[in-house]
Amino acid sequence: MSGRIALLGLCLGILSPLASADMIYKYRGKDGSVLFTDRGADQVSSDDYVLLSVRKGWEDRTARKLTPAIRDQFDGTILDAARTHRIQPELIKA
Repeated sequence: MSGRIALLGLCLGILSPLASADMIYKYRGKDGSVLFTDRGADQVSSDDYVLLSVRKGWEDRTARKLTPAIRDQFDGTILDAARTHRIQPELIKA
């Protein structure tokens, strides 16, 4: 599984400068995997994938500012998990 993910990442990295998809479709597979593609629902098997969303390009996406409140919102949960598993909280937060 991780080999397929690595291969997909490599392919996307190589081909991304060449890609100019007008519409980006997001699907979920039967096994829970997520598929991003430029193919519409008429070109993807509805037996294997469920359409989750459609987005027109990526140009309108801007990253939101990372505020201390957002960055630290899960610190309590992280500390609990670190104590439970006897590891450093920084390892979980990283």
